[in-house]
Amino acid sequence: MKKLGLLILVLTLLVSGCGVNNQVSNKIDSDLKSEIKKSLPAYKVAFASVNKKGGSDIWIADVDGSNEKQLTSGDGQDIYPEWSSNGEFVYYTGNKHGGALELYRVNSKGEPKPVQLSMFGKEVRSISLSKDNSMIALGIMSTNVPMGADLKDYSADLFVLKMEVLDKALASNQMVTLEDLELILSEPEEKHIWHEQPCFQKTDEENPYIAYVRTENYDNDPIMKDAVYLVKADGSDNMELLSQGSMPQWTFDDKHVVTHEFMIYDLASKTQKKLKIDGLSGDAGSPSISPDGKYVIFESSDRKRLAGVSKVVLEGDKTENPIVVFSKRPVFEPRWSPVPIE
Repeated sequence: MKKLGLLILVLTLLVSGCGVNNQVSNKIDSDLKSEIKKSLPAYKVAFASVNKKGGSDIWIADVDGSNEKQLTSGDGQDIYPEWSSNGEFVYYTGNKHGGALELYRVNSKGEPKPVQLSMFGKEVRSISLSKDNSMIALGIMSTNVPMGADLKDYSADLFVLKMEVLDKALASNQMVTLEDLELILSEPEEKHIWHEQPCFQKTDEENPYIAYVRTENYDNDPIMKDAVYLVKADGSDNMELLSQGSMPQWTFDDKHVVTHEFMIYDLASKTQKKLKIDGLSGDAGSPSISPDGKYVIFESSDRKRLAGVSKVVLEGDKTENPIVVFSKRPVFEPRWSPVPIE
């Protein structure tokens, strides 16, 4: 998925007032909203949202979309939010310092101010934290280019940052650099292969699997090819899981991987089914299933990008499955908190 290019297009349309009516805007179900809030009390959702300056910020809200709170602000982009497993921090990538998208974090209460964690000088395209908070997986571009640029001539590698290394740097008022990272996946730059969109398995194992996307001919339609892979955090046992798909997310029970196309892959049976959501069409995606496994939040399919929440119902089930509007503001990369937030 060409997420950065899509984000730039959306920002442009929103700032110019050229959005279209959202498909979920007339499907509000107050009973379902109350059910979600009752099922997941004190849980939160983190997401990125555009601002009036043409940039984007990190927000959190209750699981029904209420009590929104802005965690970051300023000129530039803050995107790709990910929770620490204890809910204390939201990690994300940002370029409000000027330069490439770097690794940041902010306390989930919004205080104190966000902290820049890295100085890689290259675009941090995607991140994920392990369940035990011991490491961060990062997909990093081979160069630093302006957001929205043609990316087909570049590549991206997959790295792991040990949290003990980051903590040591922070204790010395330093930022981590490329030398602090452990490279786990890379291919010759001239092949222009992208390894990104990592998502850690939720297990407590010391060497968990990371689901990620390997892309050939990136940003070069119609020959671009996405495939979902698994690799151990130490770089071993790299294998293809799905021959097509993107933006994989582990379910909290570790039994399934959900992809951008609303497909759910069952690890035990090695089969996949599709999530059924009434009236959903177009390029809607980025689904994330709640910690209790009952609900799915996702980006809607029009240019306003309002997020929707629905029950988890698999294709073939005749049950009516309405969409609840999560927020009146555009939403990117919505992510449930793994634990209740005090």
